[in-house]
Amino acid sequence: MLPVTDPNNSSGFQDGSATTDCTACGIELRAPQWGREYRCPECGSALRARSVLKPASQSSRLVYLAAGGAVLIAAGVLAVNLVTRQHTDAGSAVRSRSRDVAVRPAEYMPPAGVEDKLRRKITWLLTDLGKAPQHPVLLNRVCEDYLTLSVLVRTRDPEASRRYVDRAARFADRLRQVAPQLAAPLEGPLREPDRYVLAPPPVTPGGPGTPSSDRPNVPRRNSNILYRQWRREGAKPLWARDEAGAKKPAGLRPSRAEMWDADEAELTQLRGQWRNQPGHVRIADRLGATLERQASRLLRWSKPGERTMRDQARAYLHEAAEIYLQTAERNPLRLYRATFYTSAAAAYTRSDDHERAHSLLTKAVRQAPYSSMIWSRLASADLRLGRTEESTRAQTLAAQWMIPKIAPQ
Repeated sequence: MLPVTDPNNSSGFQDGSATTDCTACGIELRAPQWGREYRCPECGSALRARSVLKPASQSSRLVYLAAGGAVLIAAGVLAVNLVTRQHTDAGSAVRSRSRDVAVRPAEYMPPAGVEDKLRRKITWLLTDLGKAPQHPVLLNRVCEDYLTLSVLVRTRDPEASRRYVDRAARFADRLRQVAPQLAAPLEGPLREPDRYVLAPPPVTPGGPGTPSSDRPNVPRRNSNILYRQWRREGAKPLWARDEAGAKKPAGLRPSRAEMWDADEAELTQLRGQWRNQPGHVRIADRLGATLERQASRLLRWSKPGERTMRDQARAYLHEAAEIYLQTAERNPLRLYRATFYTSAAAAYTRSDDHERAHSLLTKAVRQAPYSSMIWSRLASADLRLGRTEESTRAQTLAAQWMIPKIAPQ
């Protein structure tokens, strides 16, 4: 603390600082600047501890105002970001809920009259099942249709629904004895039928005789070097069997001539089996599929305007159609007759014999009027022949015979 040096100054010091007096000796001293305890330099008495700050300059005030303004601006920006984020999250939640509602499928409502059509289908299938009591496909379809019928009438007649489930269980017991792999998917609906609801019918392709691809599991040639090396090593079998007896592709993709020769050898073998067992379903299916595969190769390899390969392909298709037609006429089951009539019609369609294809599809739909697929093909055949009214009628019946399936909730 410094004593006063200019008593004429009203503030006590030349710089105008505030002053204080010692209570013991009365000397005038500069007041404490930082709020700490000071003692008088003359007598050692404690002075009053009070802070007298030096007045701030103009530049300091501007700095303080700028800092305060920056803090206010930052606070405003933060508040705006928080409000915007809240609105964005709320909008995202609303859009998410709207998407969920849009994606969630509505409850399937079957068309009118589907219950009556389902009963008629079961009656036709039971007629075939009486001729082949252990046929796995018939047992499987009857069981599935009874389960569908139970779900269809569950809300209106619970007692009838339980009866249909019991009937399906009896057919499932017979199916487990002949084809356990077909009975496995039916265990859930039989144990807990209340957990299953109606679902739209699936779209399924045609039955036997559908042209198959040219060895789709055989890997293609990855380079000319490997292919030439494989050729030098000698011809490998097209298919090989592993230790478990399962088929697997062997070697690289064969050439056109090798594929043709392999299927021709198979045709020779299948034709011999067909002569020994005419009307056999599996032999007819394999023989017809191989003939159609050979015809597809000829049509693909033929050049525009070349008739030799196309005539040979048409001969293969006609032979396949005749195989299917003979099998249909020899088989006592309506299901097989309809299937092979449809396959023969497909072969005649590929050979541009549309009139014969239409007549065979008409026979097929008489054998299995519950098949939506056959009605749809008949509608296409009518349209090719310019019969628009008949095509519209067949397409309407195809839509009416779309029998729903069951699926878990």
